[in-house]
Amino acid sequence: MNRCTTLTALAAALTLSLTACVAPSGGGSGGGSLSGQGDVHGNNGNHTQPCEADFKPAGDLTGITTGASVKATLWVRCTTPPTEHHLTLELQRYNTSRYNTIETRVIDKIPPEIWQPLFVSASCIPGKWRLKWSVTGSVAGQPFAGGATGEPYDVKVSDCA
Repeated sequence: MNRCTTLTALAAALTLSLTACVAPSGGGSGGGSLSGQGDVHGNNGNHTQPCEADFKPAGDLTGITTGASVKATLWVRCTTPPTEHHLTLELQRYNTSRYNTIETRVIDKIPPEIWQPLFVSASCIPGKWRLKWSVTGSVAGQPFAGGATGEPYDVKVSDCA
């Protein structure tokens, strides 16, 4: 099944009002580790888990788009719903010597079986931005935790239109 979203400005592959449709696949990036798609439990696909997360579009390790705001998107799905699912998205901006969380979104809703985009956004300010996510929950009484940090994306003055 293809997943589609309208992106909000950047340059090159990510541009203002570009509608991107991406078919999720096992070869995607993001997930439990940035080296390949994995599950939200940090198992990197070594065995089947009920939930997955992926940066988008396939091959993009940032999840970041820009325009009037900087928007970070993470795609999630749970093919077997867990009992609990607590996802935190952090939009971070580099300032002097470290990344600071500019905006946080906490989602306690269990994702559906089909890929769903979840996002966090903040006012557009030039600089290095990244998306960091973490998840906790339980499946059949067993706790799980995981997460990943996207690659940095340089937002230019011209991107903040």
